[in-house]
Amino acid sequence: MMRAIVTTLFVVLLGQFVATVPATSSVAAGNTWTTSSGWSAAGVTASGVNCSALPCAAITIPSTVSGDLLYIQMFAGGRAIQAGSTSVGTIVAPANCTSSPLSCGYILSETGGQTSIQINLDNVISSAEFVIRSYHPSATTAVAETVPAANSTTCSTCSAPTATLTGTSDIVISAFDGGWYVCSVGSPFGNLFTDAGFGLSDNFNTSSGTGGVFVQGSSCPTPNSDVGTSTTVAFK
Repeated sequence: MMRAIVTTLFVVLLGQFVATVPATSSVAAGNTWTTSSGWSAAGVTASGVNCSALPCAAITIPSTVSGDLLYIQMFAGGRAIQAGSTSVGTIVAPANCTSSPLSCGYILSETGGQTSIQINLDNVISSAEFVIRSYHPSATTAVAETVPAANSTTCSTCSAPTATLTGTSDIVISAFDGGWYVCSVGSPFGNLFTDAGFGLSDNFNTSSGTGGVFVQGSSCPTPNSDVGTSTTVAFK
């Protein structure tokens, strides 16, 4: 009889305990990132774009994919990309993403089927260079992480700023301008664009916000020190 009473009491108490344990909430898996369909990993490079009247002359791009992320990097001394509407969507232009001659902007969710874009600046300039890349998120619209302050220092092996990530599989993009040629960027960053002292590189599906490490030199691969300016942005 005593054993039956104890067993019954244990079962009742166990049931009450289980009932008080909260169910595990469902957590979204988040995005993984690939290059947008119809785009190359290198994106589009547009040199000598006429910005003597604003917005700048139209840049031809592969057809945009609805909901994808469009990233715009400009190399043009003393000028900054401006936020605002375009045929592809609304450009966001964080202040920390501009440190002359670097300036960036992005569209978190592209309008599909667009094959050109006009970009507005804070002032006219006769010629600007742009690199435009498009990234596909696997699940949801891109969310921008907090953009760290730009970095400017004398260096030969130059570390771009580190972003604080809240995602676990982000796309991280770093840009660089130096006094010498850009020779290389350290792994795991890849898809390196270079034009003399300009550099752009990205790191797919990472939980680390560490920026790219660019090597500059007068005669690559030998590094040489000079002032290097860099920015980093990340998206989850």
